[in-house]
Amino acid sequence: MDTFGQRLIKARKASGLKQGALASAVGLTNAAISSMENEKTKSATPENLFRIADALHINPRWLATGKGDMYGDESETISQDIASERLLEAIKQLPENKRYEMIGIVESLLKIESDLKRAINPDA
Repeated sequence: MDTFGQRLIKARKASGLKQGALASAVGLTNAAISSMENEKTKSATPENLFRIADALHINPRWLATGKGDMYGDESETISQDIASERLLEAIKQLPENKRYEMIGIVESLLKIESDLKRAINPDA
């Protein structure tokens, strides 16, 4: 069975990311990613593991244990849950009037995304 570090290397390479790009995406240092890949650290905390799985669009259970499929369904659900929790926590820290501004910004972004999708694929 592969080690955590071997699975991390496999997933990172499959995604086409260099260590530095993955490190930036998850808020870690290049050295931290390198240490994880080389089994020289135990800094793969649950939070880091989920951030890495989210950035690589892989199943966190597979990354942690080697069980299941690298691209299993549960990765998207778990990643969405984590993203939702992080967004909600960030919004809770804003003053109330800024929360309403944030809702307006998100709604505007959703409309822009929808308009772009229709422009790219008008038959959809």
